[in-house]
Amino acid sequence: MMKGLMSARSQTFDRRTVRRIHIIGGPASGKTALARRLGASLDLPVYHLDTVCYEGPLRVRRDLETRLADVSRIASEAAWIAEGTHIWWTDELLRRAEMIVWLDIPGRIALWRIILRHFEENHLSIRRGLQLRKLLGDLRLRWRYYHGSILLSHEVLGDDAVKNRVTTAQYLASYADKLICCRSGKDVEVFLTTIEREKHIGA
Repeated sequence: MMKGLMSARSQTFDRRTVRRIHIIGGPASGKTALARRLGASLDLPVYHLDTVCYEGPLRVRRDLETRLADVSRIASEAAWIAEGTHIWWTDELLRRAEMIVWLDIPGRIALWRIILRHFEENHLSIRRGLQLRKLLGDLRLRWRYYHGSILLSHEVLGDDAVKNRVTTAQYLASYADKLICCRSGKDVEVFLTTIEREKHIGA
């Protein structure tokens, strides 16, 4: 565990002062689900960075200038929750966030979630070829993220999404003073329970 990193179990939370939260993690780590629950619990707007990064059903990548403008607009707001795997072009969000939650789950859990999600979303569809390509693409992203052991630099990746956990850990090291790490579903529930408790105390 990185120096200064707080686990979900040691977390204290003051909903009156923490109003900007950034959630980061690998594919199928539960980012979107956590963001939605936090948004509903704290009454905060939720921004999904995939919709900032891509557009249309084919997920065409938007140009960097447009993405940076959207990130700057979100970061300047008084309260928000943002979630995604992306780094570098999302720096302003991490700097402005009062809390960063890293969902650092085991790769085997992500694998099961990707397969389950694929069949839940597509079992009634007849577009089998597109389904298979999407599933294989998601599985490749998962493999690269959870099993990649090479530290990748900004120069290598450009402004692309992070490709592995090692790079994520290194990147988040500079934010360790406000970083919460959840390594299991139980950690996430502890984190959410803490937030609910502090919410009632502060009401």
